Amino acid sequence: MGIDKLLAPWTAPEAAPPPVQAQTQAYPPLPAPTPSGRIAPTPAPPGGVSAEDRSFVKTHRPILSEEGLATWYTAPYKGRKAANGEVFSDQDLTAAHRTLPMGSLIVVTNLTTGQSAAMRITDRGPFVEDKMIDLTIASAKATGVYRVGTARVRVDVYRTPKPIYTGGRWCVQIGAFTSERKANKFKEQLLRKYPGRQSDRVPRRGQLLGSHPSSGRQSRGGRAYRPAPAARRGRRLPYAA
Repeated sequence: MGIDKLLAPWTAPEAAPPPVQAQTQAYPPLPAPTPSGRIAPTPAPPGGVSAEDRSFVKTHRPILSEEGLATWYTAPYKGRKAANGEVFSDQDLTAAHRTLPMGSLIVVTNLTTGQSAAMRITDRGPFVEDKMIDLTIASAKATGVYRVGTARVRVDVYRTPKPIYTGGRWCVQIGAFTSERKANKFKEQLLRKYPGRQSDRVPRRGQLLGSHPSSGRQSRGGRAYRPAPAARRGRRLPYAA
């Protein structure tokens, strides 16, 4: 599907549609974890949204709406995977949000120009306190955010693979170490400070691990992620707490 077809004008419905389906019926179940124990990717349709997605939006009311600032971002290298496990693409109508479940179907409306587009949540971010959502280049162009860099938008959520307020499985990396002994020591300190919490050490030899980078190089309001400092220096961080 070409970029011109993806960015064809599309307007959210104005007429009152039928009642919203229940959350448990609004979206197919997520893939089961793979045999290795890792969470399987949350697939998005080619291009980010499908004809069925657009039809769903036109015949249902949003289940949640919020307003805030949107910006756009791009990947620092070809083949980078988004948080949903699929390869990131500038040409897909997708976006990054800090808390909405992966695969959520949303409509983003530019409150200044009125431009709107349906898209899927496939990534995490933006990691800037005053920003609410990060758009791909295709999504930013479809909503009039690309040239200005930042714009106030409304995000209408139409369906999610998990209940919004419980979400899916979460894992937060809180440390990266070159020493297994130091990783275990840090884990013990955390368990003493936060009793009743769960902390797992994940050995990943041969991979570059580091803390999640915050916003990096700016480009017309958009941002490109940069690797953690240790990764840039080529250090191997085999243990993550």
